[in-house]
Amino acid sequence: MSRRAGLRFVDKILFHFLRIEFYTNWEENEFMSKLLFANWKMNPVSEKEAIILARVGDVKHAVILPPFLFLPTVGKILKNAKFGVQNISWEKEGALTGEVSAEMVKKMGANYAIIGHSERREFLGESDEVIAAKVRTSLDAGLTPILCVGEPKSVH
Repeated sequence: MSRRAGLRFVDKILFHFLRIEFYTNWEENEFMSKLLFANWKMNPVSEKEAIILARVGDVKHAVILPPFLFLPTVGKILKNAKFGVQNISWEKEGALTGEVSAEMVKKMGANYAIIGHSERREFLGESDEVIAAKVRTSLDAGLTPILCVGEPKSVH
């Protein structure tokens, strides 16, 4: 990929496909700081693109949340940013096809897990009970939960 093509790709991803959600604390004090959470959702579609995005997003006070598929790749690239996952199972272990346990992602080096995202609540019907169980398994595994609260845009 030429430098120009690479820059066009990064520009396209950052401004059209990559959803960056910025969360701040209500008050500034010595115990709280700002973090930038980059939830990649279902983007990108190739490892090559994931490598480019990880390099662009590797900044202090950033948490990169790629699709599971790219977790090992992104984890190896990041030097300044932390990384996490977009979802974890509510169970610690078991025969749950397609689920990924908090312990599995912690062993891959992840630090954070998004829990209770409005898309999962709305489209997958995740209840408050399931979300509470995910918070418990996250904490038990040593992951920091990113607990999403609020209402969908349609209600807001």
